[in-house]
Amino acid sequence: PSKIEAVVLQNVLRWLHSEHLDVRWNATRIFLMLCRNPENRGIVNHRLINLVDENNVYIKNLIVQKIYDMDEISSSTKEYIMTKCRQDTNFVVRMVCAEVEGKRKNSTE
Repeated sequence: PSKIEAVVLQNVLRWLHSEHLDVRWNATRIFLMLCRNPENRGIVNHRLINLVDENNVYIKNLIVQKIYDMDEISSSTKEYIMTKCRQDTNFVVRMVCAEVEGKRKNSTE
């Protein structure tokens, strides 16, 4: 129901700022699922950009690994996230980004 989803969205937005990594990681997973609702797509796309700009390797890798599985995320958001992760200071983020792009390229051939 939409009322429950609205409450979940409000809580997830709060959990995304938690100091505990496991709470942020699970909140990010829930947040990605909330994108299925067209009413949530704008906020999800906007917050995904913020998450990639502000978060650590675990959250960035989760987003990069899931981003192409979700048609609801706009192509401009996907491109921004992948560009950011290609240039990330963390080697693991760059490696996961390259791996995801490689798999995507191989699946389209």
